[in-house]
Amino acid sequence: MDNSGWWTIPKEISKNGKPHRVFLSPKANEVITLAKELLPESDWVFPSPRTGKPFIGSSIDHALRDIKAQEIIKVDFTPHDLRRTASSMMTSMGIPLLTVSKILNHSAAGVTAKHYDHYAYDKEKQAAMRAWDRKLNQILTDPNKVKSKQSPAKPKNTMPKKILTNKKKEKKNEVITYEQFLINNKLKDLSKKQSKR
Repeated sequence: MDNSGWWTIPKEISKNGKPHRVFLSPKANEVITLAKELLPESDWVFPSPRTGKPFIGSSIDHALRDIKAQEIIKVDFTPHDLRRTASSMMTSMGIPLLTVSKILNHSAAGVTAKHYDHYAYDKEKQAAMRAWDRKLNQILTDPNKVKSKQSPAKPKNTMPKKILTNKKKEKKNEVITYEQFLINNKLKDLSKKQSKR
């Protein structure tokens, strides 16, 4: 990390093999400062409590699993879900998708983006991260007041309750529920998220 608030991830460890500049928002700097104060003797910002070596992706997965096992967090999610949520919220705030893509270090698609556009988008990434920092502070201060430009989420099962005609039974025009239709036809509801276990 340099003194201007930018952290450069070397190409050797970035996900697309290219160096990636990340603007560290005030909240990120606050977390890093606190981490250094907690373990001033460490060479690493976030060392593993077991080995003292730096955290790697699987370490974060293990830590999250431990937290879930202790029921500190009662919602099932992965670290990648946090990345996806941040991306979705940034675009809902009006941050251009190209800027969000640059923040996430996604590889560019298309000839112009791939071969001709060598602009770093630092100004846009910095402005976006500052806006995201304000949104995070708002969420952390009062989660009930958080609003996005996104339309309200649809309920998980948006299928109306009584719209299907039961053609298996004698009563040809009997109206049945969606759930009963699935049971009668020995079908699974693929609109519901299936457990990975």
